[in-house]
Amino acid sequence: RIVRTTRFSKSVAGMRFKSDFAHVKSVGIIGAGVAGIQVARACQKYGIECKVFDKASDIGGVWRENYLGFGIQVPKVLFEFPDVPADYGDFANGDEVQSYIKKYAKDLNILPSVSLNTEVVSVTKRADNQRGWTFNLKKDGKTFSNNFDYAIVCTGMYSTPFLPKYAGKEEFAGQVIHSSEYLSPSQVKGKRVVVVGGGKSALDVACDAADRGAASSALLFRHAHWGTPRDIAWLIPFQYVFLSRFGQALVS
Repeated sequence: RIVRTTRFSKSVAGMRFKSDFAHVKSVGIIGAGVAGIQVARACQKYGIECKVFDKASDIGGVWRENYLGFGIQVPKVLFEFPDVPADYGDFANGDEVQSYIKKYAKDLNILPSVSLNTEVVSVTKRADNQRGWTFNLKKDGKTFSNNFDYAIVCTGMYSTPFLPKYAGKEEFAGQVIHSSEYLSPSQVKGKRVVVVGGGKSALDVACDAADRGAASSALLFRHAHWGTPRDIAWLIPFQYVFLSRFGQALVS
């Protein structure tokens, strides 16, 4: 079989990717969630000095605080650090996951490398003609800078809530909140609740609102989204069907 070489593949083949990291002795990490803690662990393992910055008062990222009823949607074997197995049960709640993350960081001595309540205002190229980056930081009302050979952004996908605009919102007499603002049972008790969306947070909030005394709780979404049961036919854990080559061959 003859494979024709495309213009794109020719250009890629001719590129030389710079992969010299010999100069990297220090790493600045933005975000102390799961990704940031794991990057710090990797740096620690390879003897690279690192510093993790997070503007929050604790590590954990989205697990530090979130909406009522949040938790993981997979068995613990799919959501644990590879070098320290989790001690919670399957489908742990958010508080259990946060405790596990904090214990992991403490036991592996990662916490001394974390600077909390520290905002990364900007990251710029170093002005001293050295390879690397300058982190412009703010803590306790004071601004200062640190230089690093390498910068890694670990802020994740869910650090900034998004609440779409829609016509008629001003005329709506009820309360409109983002899922991240659902923090108290009093917000839903005795009320008619409509949750817009069909993702995990939408399902979590709709179910939690029903359990906490809402007069009614409904999901509203544009396209049908059918969730996967935890056990297929009440017997086989879903990961053995949907997260295996055999299972994918059956459903694709």
